Amino acid sequence: MNWTEYTDECRERGFYNGSDRETNREQLELALVGLVTEAAEALDTLKKIKFHHHPTDKAHLIKLLLELGDHNWYYALALQVIPKVFASQHPLCESSCTPELLHNYILECNLEKLSARYSEGYSDDASLNRKV
Repeated sequence: MNWTEYTDECRERGFYNGSDRETNREQLELALVGLVTEAAEALDTLKKIKFHHHPTDKAHLIKLLLELGDHNWYYALALQVIPKVFASQHPLCESSCTPELLHNYILECNLEKLSARYSEGYSDDASLNRKV
């Protein structure tokens, strides 16, 4: 399943339908808080394996993958509402913006940032002395 298929399926099943009480901005806040909490839950799985000596077994793998899936859902929700919240702030957020276009734009911007930060490739020195 690719990104477009995932977001289309979520939309068709009504997974992005916020309640009438939630504005687009509130849905964006929910998405951003959700990203952090799901990342924390994934990290908790690592904590249990590393510090509590839980096994790296199928159950922990599934738990980790499920948390990453939840993280993707919140990311996809953010992509749904960002164009609505920032409609007049960037040409990308016009009415023709799709979650996949926004996702691709984010990836391109991130590559530009990483290229500026690590023009010679990653190194500990470049990480310690980064300007971007």
